[in-house]
This record gives sequence, structure tokens and C-alpha cells, in this order.
Amino acid sequence: MKELHVQVKGFTEKDLRRLRKSREGSAISSGVVLCGMAFVALLYVMDAFRADGGGILTGECSGTIRASPPRGYDGEPQNVTVTINPPFHRVITRVTTNNPRCQTCEAASKGPGQFVLSGRFEGRGGSFRIEFLALDNDGQIRCRGETEELEVLRTKP
Repeated sequence: MKELHVQVKGFTEKDLRRLRKSREGSAISSGVVLCGMAFVALLYVMDAFRADGGGILTGECSGTIRASPPRGYDGEPQNVTVTINPPFHRVITRVTTNNPRCQTCEAASKGPGQFVLSGRFEGRGGSFRIEFLALDNDGQIRCRGETEELEVLRTKP
């Protein structure tokens, strides 16, 4: 399946995330996006659309974000792997979370284009997402994305 990248004046990535969660956003996966009465113009198509339920990176670079496992109990380990597609796999030198409360939440580099954030589920139940920023050697954000919806399960029986 392909991802449809669009640009509408005044339409942000936050609007797109909100639209994806709504009923009206279901058309996004079929390659058509309607915003009010305006038909959204196609900018480019690329391979990366949530192939197996994971998240995607968009911007100058592209890639995937996969959480393993996507749900778990409080205290259980979790890894999130961010994979940068060529040619930017050699340009991106750092991947971090967009989380003001966690200044040291950086994914460890596992080789060109491969970054892994290891952690543990925290909480007593609920869903959440983790937003990632991919930066080049100069500290410029080249792309961003978020995980699929992750879930902390209620305490173990």
C-alpha cells in the first residue's frame, strides 16, 4: 500500500493525525483525502504506509516505527525500532523522542538507519503514542513520526 503525502494551506500534520483517527479519515488509507470541500492535491507517493500496523516517518526522509510489543503490563520491557529508508539512512545520525519531560530519551543507533529505544511500560492502564524526531549531523530535524497506538494493560491478574 502507498502513503499519500498532501499539502493544504493551513493544514498541519496535527490535523492529519486527528483526521486519521476520525471516521472521515478512513479515506486516507485508500489514497484520497478530503478536507472540507477542498480536494487535497497529491505531492508524492512512496512505499511506507503502515505495512503491518506500525508508525511512519514523514518529512524529508521516510521510514517506519515499530513497537515490540505494542501492549504490555506495567513494568514489562518494550523496544521501539525506528528504521530510516535510503538515501537518508546515512544522513540521520540521531533519533530522539519529542517529550519535554524526558530530555534523555534517545534511541540507540544500531547501524545506518537503525535506531532502537528501549524502555518499560508505565501506568495502570491506557493508550499512548511516542513521537520521534530524526535529526542530521547538524541537529536539523529531517523527519518525524509517531508509533501506532500503544497500550498499558491493567495490572496482571
